[in-house]
Amino acid sequence: MRDTGGLLSEILLVQDIAKERGPQAPEIYFAGPLIDGMPRVYDGTPARFPNISDGASTPEDAERIVDELAAAGASLIKSYEMLKPDVFRALVARATERELPVTSHIPLSMDAEAVIAAGVKGMEHLRNIGLACSNKAQMLLTERQAMLRDGAKEEGSTLRSLIHAAQRPIAFGSQGPDRCSTVIGALATAQVFQTPTLALNTRGALRQFLEPRQRDPFQHLPATVRDKWNAFADAAADTPIDPAYVAFADWSLGMVGQLHEAGVPIMAGTDTPIGLLTPGFSLHLEMEMLVKAGLSPKEALASATLRPAEFFGLEVKMGTIEAGKSSELVLLTANPLEDIANTRTIDTVITRGTVLDRTDLDALLESAAP
Repeated sequence: MRDTGGLLSEILLVQDIAKERGPQAPEIYFAGPLIDGMPRVYDGTPARFPNISDGASTPEDAERIVDELAAAGASLIKSYEMLKPDVFRALVARATERELPVTSHIPLSMDAEAVIAAGVKGMEHLRNIGLACSNKAQMLLTERQAMLRDGAKEEGSTLRSLIHAAQRPIAFGSQGPDRCSTVIGALATAQVFQTPTLALNTRGALRQFLEPRQRDPFQHLPATVRDKWNAFADAAADTPIDPAYVAFADWSLGMVGQLHEAGVPIMAGTDTPIGLLTPGFSLHLEMEMLVKAGLSPKEALASATLRPAEFFGLEVKMGTIEAGKSSELVLLTANPLEDIANTRTIDTVITRGTVLDRTDLDALLESAAP
């Protein structure tokens, strides 16, 4: 399991619990807190932006935070949107020295090519690629930089929202094929892994959370979360779909198709629990969305197995079924190459030398029920 943002104290506790449970819990590869600029987006204000970040105002701040996370056992670094260019470059350089891959949102103060040139290993949610693909990308960048300077005293979440609200309609209304080809080509050349979180990006348009196969797993969540999610889903069912959600879903699916065709590595990830995406169950939906975007079922499977191993430089140890590699296997009752939805037909899991059959797996699910 790759965790890309959380308080270090909490994720270390979860990691300890997972280790105690052994094969009945996932191995956790964590980033710790998001490393953001100032003002931070996720600083606890308002409450829907929990305090899960650390702020770096200077290159020295960034280097210190990376060193602290490396010492704590982090597997990767997650950089965020409010970082200044010099701070971002220092962060990536120090993380590279510490052999920690950096995955990022494109900082609002930078263009995509500069982020790629800095040596970032991955990007999340297609975030701000839409701004970079606009024929007006340079104008938008200049305006963003001015908004960041002028709004330095705003709450980070408010300032980011203001920038997105002002620029995304312009950017998505001026997507340029030539400009986008340049950005995608740079991503392909540098092999910057993309985790597009299509289940998240398409939720407003497709509302998969209303489908029984996505909603039934709510029963395994803590009662307070389950009740809140059910209430949200019920309300959404009676609300008209915003055309902007449809446009963003279509853009996201199309962008993943272009990235994949160009040879940019694609990884499966969901950003759970955002978007009513239940941990574990939502991964199957993400692979289905990747196939909808143009990946073959085999390539979608690789996005959840081989590609993450490659991201961490662990492909010689895991990611494919080969002699000498770790025996992490999921056995299905139906062929996912014929229909990617067949990844849901899990019969047996083999992990760290332990075989968990369907009875064992059902017992684990039952124990998770609130």
